[in-house]
Amino acid sequence: ELFQLTVTKNEGGNVRPASGEHVDGTTVYLEATPSDGYLFVSATVDGTPVAVTMEGGKALFSVVMDGDHSVHVTFGPVPPVMYDLDVTVGTGGSINELQDSYGSGTEVTIIATPGVGYRFLSATVDGTPVDVTMDDRDAVFTVVMSKDRTVDVRFQKTYILTVGKEGQGSVGHLETSEHDSGTGVTISLDPAEHWVVASVTVNGQPAAFAGGSVTVVMDSDKEVTYVYSRNPLYFDLIVNYVDEDGNVLDTARLYGWPEEIGRSETLLGVTTEEYAYKTAKRTISVQLEKLATWDK
Repeated sequence: ELFQLTVTKNEGGNVRPASGEHVDGTTVYLEATPSDGYLFVSATVDGTPVAVTMEGGKALFSVVMDGDHSVHVTFGPVPPVMYDLDVTVGTGGSINELQDSYGSGTEVTIIATPGVGYRFLSATVDGTPVDVTMDDRDAVFTVVMSKDRTVDVRFQKTYILTVGKEGQGSVGHLETSEHDSGTGVTISLDPAEHWVVASVTVNGQPAAFAGGSVTVVMDSDKEVTYVYSRNPLYFDLIVNYVDEDGNVLDTARLYGWPEEIGRSETLLGVTTEEYAYKTAKRTISVQLEKLATWDK
């Protein structure tokens, strides 16, 4: 008597022998061979799982033909080798959401974002510093999962320095800048000619300055203000040219006259030629007297 053996499978391999008729009592030996990238998952006879013997990736099992039987073999893709990713993030920032493990060869992008008052400092993979690409304040880098990886990301505390001035002169620093905690920032002072540094304040408190500069330690946000004032040893000479009725026709300001020349209500030595040069475009011809006033 003959019985029917029906053999089915899914994608991913082959089963031998194929479907066919067999004599009653015959033992049929089956071999399930997965294709590249696949592996044997299971085999059932009449819907019931059966034990198999694995030999070189092939699954071997048998069926006794004491009636009609159906065999089904299931293959599945070979799962990737998984590697663990262990990330440590220091105080002052965060990273994008990541998985605990990834398949072999996966390229994992890590984005390190500093919080307010911090900046990105460094990143290491397995203890080795890595290069990053800065996107605004974010640091971006990639880790290739060819093995278990350990990543460490660090951030640096920073403070804001604001520099302002009053009076005539400049300061050798940006108006607003960010600096690492504990950094000493030296700011040069450059008053205009015949001006001097009157005072320097840091967060509203007087600060010492010497040698044309002041140094500020950035242990908090700092606001530095420089006040420049006129050098008391110099003053400006304002010369008013007036007509006989006292009307001011022109004014000249002569900066930085030494105080040692003394004061006088009338400035001697201002020649008609000097006045004519200053007023040539005005075609004024009147009797003039030259008066000088002092503005300290």
